Amino acid sequence: MLFLKKTLSILLISATLSGLCYANDSKLSRSERNEKLGEIKAQLAYAYFQNGDIRNALDAIEESIRLNSRSATAWLIRAQIYQYMQEPNQVEQSFQRAFSAKELIGETNNNYGWYLCQNNQEAKSISYFDRAIADRTYPQPHTALMNKGICLGKLGQYDEGTQALKDAIRMSPPGFYYPMKELAQIYYKTKNGPLAEQYFSQYVSKRQRLEPDALLLGVRIGQLIRNNEWVYNYSQELKNSYPTSSELQELLSGAM
Repeated sequence: MLFLKKTLSILLISATLSGLCYANDSKLSRSERNEKLGEIKAQLAYAYFQNGDIRNALDAIEESIRLNSRSATAWLIRAQIYQYMQEPNQVEQSFQRAFSAKELIGETNNNYGWYLCQNNQEAKSISYFDRAIADRTYPQPHTALMNKGICLGKLGQYDEGTQALKDAIRMSPPGFYYPMKELAQIYYKTKNGPLAEQYFSQYVSKRQRLEPDALLLGVRIGQLIRNNEWVYNYSQELKNSYPTSSELQELLSGAM
């Protein structure tokens, strides 16, 4: 938390100095100054949001949009903030304005698809992921492929989901290993123990520390393949590292 606060302080100082420079730059038109200042406010909003300061995040993003209402980046950040606040009308408005900005279309399609998938509209989400994947200007098609695979799995379309996740693994840059975990999840759901073990082991080998959902998945796969060592080790790590997590509560409740 201290590191985050220091980082946010640096961002605030940098943004303030940058804002003053742009405000006093006579070479820029008023609209250009507003656009630059709007970008800075959007960056600040995201930094506040990442630091858990929702009130200042909202203030900053609304100011960013007031300065430049054509910024897809600002509308996407606004959508993310309001998703956290569970205000669907504001989320929907933000995404529609991001689409109308006609920039970052791939990012908007992927983010909107993920929002739909997380809100029980998995079937509707798939076409948005497909649009993001087909967008040659979108720099992260592997992310959209992974999200598509996850949502297809939620729909019970396991063959299609498996293929999307394998494509995501193939296209992923170094350091992006999450599709391996999601593929292990699908193989666990379909009771394919050997392949669940294979892809989960590959994921574990790439990570220095496992997140709560991965630890819970490790316990589940351990039970499936009757590996008591996995069950014990991953459950203990979940208890010790994430004592307040929802995944631990799920483990303790026996909802496996």
